[in-house]
Amino acid sequence: MHSRRRFLQAAFGLAAPWRSLQAQDLPCWHWPLEQRLAQRLMVGFRGADLRADDPIVRDLRVHRLGGVVLFDRDGRNIRSPQQLRALSRPLSALR
Repeated sequence: MHSRRRFLQAAFGLAAPWRSLQAQDLPCWHWPLEQRLAQRLMVGFRGADLRADDPIVRDLRVHRLGGVVLFDRDGRNIRSPQQLRALSRPLSALR
């Protein structure tokens, strides 16, 4: 791992160790592979509301997923226009 870190530092002119950098501080091509892959994912979830301990909230914060798909089939995520607005606002804020 140290040789990879040194290579990345030399190749991209990074003065600080690779692990100490925050992905959001770098252009996307410098992000760790896991984060670049997570950005390509669009996921769905069950529920019409969000709680702070929901797995989707954690995944959006930690892994910075590419997006969330909301479904109205069988009332999975969407029940009314007002409820959709209430659900969309916190999801947008997590991005």
